[in-house]
Amino acid sequence: MNLVECVNSEEWIRQSVAKMSGILEQALESRGRAVMIAAGGTTPADIYGALGRIDLDWSAVTIIPSDERWVNETSNRSNLSMIKRALTRDNPANGASFQPLFMSGSSPEEAAPRLSQQVSQHVPADLCVLGMGNDRHTASLFPGMGGLKTAMADDAPVVVPASMPVTGESRVTLTLATLRQSQCVMLLIRGRNKRVALQVADETANGLKSPVSPLLPQAHVYWSE
Repeated sequence: MNLVECVNSEEWIRQSVAKMSGILEQALESRGRAVMIAAGGTTPADIYGALGRIDLDWSAVTIIPSDERWVNETSNRSNLSMIKRALTRDNPANGASFQPLFMSGSSPEEAAPRLSQQVSQHVPADLCVLGMGNDRHTASLFPGMGGLKTAMADDAPVVVPASMPVTGESRVTLTLATLRQSQCVMLLIRGRNKRVALQVADETANGLKSPVSPLLPQAHVYWSE
C-alpha cells in the first residue's frame, strides 16, 4: 500500500487529481484511449470536478461506475448521474463516454450477464478510483452480503448483483477481479474514522470480512482529515 497523507482538503484534491490525470494522459499517449473506473458517493465529487477541468482528450476516455444502485440515471441516488455531474459541469470533460450499469426493465440478476459483456469490452481499466466505508466495503462489495464469495472469486464475472446487507437495497457491482486488474488502483478516503478502518483493513487477511483488503497491496491511498 502506498499511503499519501494530505494535510488538508486542498492538498488531497490537488495530489489526487495530479495522480489521476497523469495516468489518463499516459494511457492516451500510449494507446490513444483511456478507461477509468469511478466510485460513486459524495467523497470523490470535488476531485472529479477538478479532474474534469484538466485539458485531456476526453473524447477518448470511457468512464465506468464501480457499482450502481438499481435506479435510473434520473434518480439523485444514481452513481452514474453523480459522476457525470461532477466531471462535466465544466469543460472539457463533457466529451467523455460513460458506460451505464443500469438496464431499465430488468432486474440486477437478469442484467448482470449483459452488463458483464458490455463492460468486458473496456476493461482492464487504466485507472480504478475507489472509496471505502467504515465497514471496509468498497464498490458494492459489503461484508456479510449475499453472493460476496462469488463477487470476490478470481474467476468471477465482470458484473454481479449486489445488495446492502441491512436495507436490502438492490445494486450491481464490478467484481474484485475486475477492479484489481486495473493498471492503477486509487483509494480516496477522508476522516479519522476512515484512517482507523484503513489500518484494520491493512491488517486483515480475510477479504470476506474486509472486502477492500485484497486491493490494498497494489493501492495508492490518498487520505486527509
